[in-house]
Amino acid sequence: MKKVAVIDPVGIKAGMNCYDLGLLNEFQKLDVETYSFSNFTDSRFNNVNQYNFFLDVKKGTVQNTLNFITAHLRALAKCRKNKVKWVILHLFSSAPKDYFSYRIIKLFGLKIITIIHDVESLSNEDNVRHRQKMYNWSQWLVVHNRTSKDAVSSSLTIENQKKLVVIPHGNYIPFVQDIPEGSQALPINFDGGLNYLLFFGQIKPVKGLDVLLKAMALLPQNYRLIIAGRPHRDEFARYEAIIKETGIENKIIKLIRFITDEERNYLFKKTDALVLPYRKIFQSGVLLLSVSYGLPVIASDLPANKEIIIDQKNGMLFRDGSPDDLAEKIMYLFDNTAKEDITKTTLESAGLFNWKNIAAKYFDLIPE
Repeated sequence: MKKVAVIDPVGIKAGMNCYDLGLLNEFQKLDVETYSFSNFTDSRFNNVNQYNFFLDVKKGTVQNTLNFITAHLRALAKCRKNKVKWVILHLFSSAPKDYFSYRIIKLFGLKIITIIHDVESLSNEDNVRHRQKMYNWSQWLVVHNRTSKDAVSSSLTIENQKKLVVIPHGNYIPFVQDIPEGSQALPINFDGGLNYLLFFGQIKPVKGLDVLLKAMALLPQNYRLIIAGRPHRDEFARYEAIIKETGIENKIIKLIRFITDEERNYLFKKTDALVLPYRKIFQSGVLLLSVSYGLPVIASDLPANKEIIIDQKNGMLFRDGSPDDLAEKIMYLFDNTAKEDITKTTLESAGLFNWKNIAAKYFDLIPE
């Protein structure tokens, strides 16, 4: 029997719990014994062996460092005891903590499948030498789309290029839940006469929130923007300054903090469209999250977004970095029958990224 573990220190803090369980749940159906070592457990997926080892401890503290090290040692001890030979790792950056993960896993003699989410860190946390070693220590390098493959290929050795495969990011359909009648996960009174836009996820300079705020200043008074997420190596004060300068305080609803799964589900069920004004992206889990809810997406016309969104078919694309074009596309979505038509095709798009097919591709990478 094949045995696979995911060691994921990020986990629920960035929505990776859905990725891990979506993949491991389908692995189980292929008769693979699966293990999740992260910072969550989910009773809906009891067929997966889940261990909550990575505690939510304040960054930069001695306790955080000690937990990071001991969580790896506990996970690897479990792998050794249960004769797990293959480990899946998510790669967002090659910071020292990421390098440590690879180093200690190799010392335990395990084989690594690296899922490269960001070809380079979007938060300036990269060490090029470390990243190359992490690639060298991997048996397979997985990217989610052609954009990422083209970007990473040029930096790989000939040997590592042979390890590179494209396997799509899975959808979030298994995690979409109905809202119980009368429940209100957030203190937001949604007004049926208003159009609610959503900006969701970590707030970073490359995410283009400033572009969206400037576009909001161009929209009529019947639009509202919910900003849900917390800054990562960014200061929200600069966005507050734009809100004040453009006089759009009454249009903005701020949830500048960690968003729970229940709150996320509520937001994606209640809002009218998601906006992704990213300036740089290699792939977007939030985009697939939105289409999994059948929620229309308005995104910048970056290559990675264009691999999923067909303009005015299953979403809207606007000219990267242009608040004017973004405002125009938002109004087009709501002022025509476009929203109704796009909503119908959005959910169909999510079906193309089902975990069953994705798990089968990973299954083929792992020998008995």
